[in-house]
Amino acid sequence: MAYTTPATWASAQVVTAADLNEQLRDNISFLKLNIALEAAAQLTISGGAITKTQGYHSVETEGGAATDDLETISGGAEGEIIIIRAHDASHVVTVKNTDNINIPGDLVLDSVNRFLMLMHDGTYWSPIMPAGPVFYSGVSGKLHYLDASTVKTVAHLTTTASDNLMVSNDTEQSTQETDYTKIKEIILNEALPDVRIKFDLKTSDVSGTATARIYKNGVALGTEQTDATGSYVTMSEDLTDFVQGDLIQIYAKISNATYAAYVENFRLYYDVAIVATALSSTNNDPA
Repeated sequence: MAYTTPATWASAQVVTAADLNEQLRDNISFLKLNIALEAAAQLTISGGAITKTQGYHSVETEGGAATDDLETISGGAEGEIIIIRAHDASHVVTVKNTDNINIPGDLVLDSVNRFLMLMHDGTYWSPIMPAGPVFYSGVSGKLHYLDASTVKTVAHLTTTASDNLMVSNDTEQSTQETDYTKIKEIILNEALPDVRIKFDLKTSDVSGTATARIYKNGVALGTEQTDATGSYVTMSEDLTDFVQGDLIQIYAKISNATYAAYVENFRLYYDVAIVATALSSTNNDPA
């Protein structure tokens, strides 16, 4: 059975049984047996939300930003299905487990070939997946599988501070402010339990002392580091407990506004390991 393009009826046109059978019965039967989707229609996130207009959409970040969060999908009714993907692989969309999106963990769409299929249950959009497949949550850093309606953990990814370079933000930045000012920042797209953070610091003149400190989400975290030599000095510090979405930042200041504090080579070093999670069990020795 093939799908027939719907006819456009004229006023007072006589419709025959054959017309109805082809246009209604056969087309409805075809759609019941097949999911036929139009080409992806682009939706742009606005205030964390998009509104569904068909079954297949590509999702663009608000203002073409490098990253954005999708928190709400409007326009759904019970039984409706939506398939979404990133519109641009360089504009990363993170589908959040929040509002009316009910997924086991936040999902990053960073490829035009990575898809998420959701069904509306009357209240929430939930993923369509059989029991068993393993999936990764960037929020928890864990590998999960779905057992019936229960999400269970099979393993988790962990990191250990090391001298293995993983992330670089090397551009030189400077400030002449005498109070702490943010001059470098890295946004984490995954959880980072343990990391070695390095950066190079110098003052523009030995008459002024440059001071810098690692911050997390705008709050001081690391120890103060200083330089009064006028040459770059590498600072290193091991820190823990970063989660997806955290901002790792360098704030700097100079003792005298005549001079400047410079920072470059802001880098993250760590090793990654997969740690198996013990399966649940119950001791059942005979009495």
